[in-house]
This record gives sequence, C-alpha cells and structure tokens, in this order.
Amino acid sequence: MIIIDSSIFCAYFNSNDIFHVKSTKLVNELMQGKHGPPIITDYIFDEVISIIQRKCSKQKALETGEYLLNSSIILVNIEDFRKAWIVFKKTELFSFTDCTIISTLESLNIKKLATYDKAFNNVNNIDVIN
Repeated sequence: MIIIDSSIFCAYFNSNDIFHVKSTKLVNELMQGKHGPPIITDYIFDEVISIIQRKCSKQKALETGEYLLNSSIILVNIEDFRKAWIVFKKTELFSFTDCTIISTLESLNIKKLATYDKAFNNVNNIDVIN
C-alpha cells in the first residue's frame, strides 16, 4: 500500500501548480498500482478539498471530491489521532494532518508515501515517492 499526500492531488487538480505535469504522471502510475494499492485518509481528503477550493474554485473542489470519493479512503481512528497529537506537539515541521499521516503509516505498517513535502524525507521508515 501507499498513502497519497494532499500535495500530490493538489498539484494534479490545479493546472497552475508547479508540480502539475509531474503529478499527472505520478497519479497515473499510482492508479495503475505501480507502487502498491493507493489510499488516502479522511484528513487528506479534507485538506485536498479545502486547498483546491481556496486556490481554484468551489466547482473544482466538488469535482476533485467526486474523484477522490472513488479512492480507498481510510478513517483516522482515535488511537492514530492521539499518536498524531503527540507527534504534533513535538515538531514544528508538520501540520496536524501530516502527523496523522505519520501515525497511520506506522499503525498500518505502510512504508510508502507519495508526497512533495520534503519534511517527510527525514522521517524514519518512510519511502517517499515523488
């Protein structure tokens, strides 16, 4: 399995993003299962929709949401939420959503993360794909 961070989808759905072309290729690879079954969390869904609405439009956010609803979405459970809070309190590098990614990766024993967020390069046991 591989978790797809919001940075990938935000670039994919925003044609003005500097990573748009790169993310189009990567999303195609991910959807073909090249890196394992792709999943997102409910927090990633929320972040993508919010950013696309802010940077593009409400209509684009709705289209993006419909696309993502066809993905495998896992809900961040209370244990991962609490672990994420502990990580969030200790770091300046990550948003709370990023911390939920770290805790979810750990609890599901997933090693791969598709992201453009360079801060994840310094996290042990994460193989960053971009």
